[in-house]
Amino acid sequence: MKKITLFAVLALVLTSCSQQAVITVDDFASKAPGLEGQTVILQGTATHVCSKSGRKVFLAGESEDASVTVFAGENMGKYDPETIGKVYTVKGKVIETARIDNAYLDEWQNEVMEGAAAEGHDCEHEQSAMGLDAEAIALAEDPQLAEIRQYREKIAANGGNDLVFYGLEAKSFTVK
Repeated sequence: MKKITLFAVLALVLTSCSQQAVITVDDFASKAPGLEGQTVILQGTATHVCSKSGRKVFLAGESEDASVTVFAGENMGKYDPETIGKVYTVKGKVIETARIDNAYLDEWQNEVMEGAAAEGHDCEHEQSAMGLDAEAIALAEDPQLAEIRQYREKIAANGGNDLVFYGLEAKSFTVK
C-alpha cells in the first residue's frame, strides 16, 4: 500500500511540474524577452491569417493593441483562414522576429528615397503586431516613409534603444 501511495504522489508531482501556465497575448510582449528560446503556451483570438503564405496567424488579446505573430513550425501546414475569430491555444517556442535600429531605418529610408523596391511591412496586421498605427500608414502619401517615421518615434520613446519584437514558432495548436 505504501508503494502505491508513493507512486501516486510521485505521479502527481511529475504531472504538476510538466504543466505550463498559459500566457495571454496581453502579457506576451512583457514576458517574451525573458522567455526567448523557451516553449510556452499562448492563447489568443485569430484576427488574420497571412494570405501570401498561410503560415502566419495573428492572435489578439483583450487589449486593442495587443497582437502576437505565430509562425507555423517546420512540420506544420498552413493556417486555415476559416479560423479567424476563433481562440487558438498554441504551444511553441518564443523567437525574436525583428530587431530594428536607426541604422536599419537609415538604409531602408535611403532605398525608398532612391526609388528602390524597398520592402516594408505591407500587411496592416503585421504593422499592428509591431505597435504601429496601420491606418495612419495606409493614409500617408508615402506609406513606407510613414512606417519608418513611426519606428523612429518608437525608438526615441524607447530611449534610443533597438526595438525588439517577438513571436512564437508553433509546435502544435488547438482551435476552439
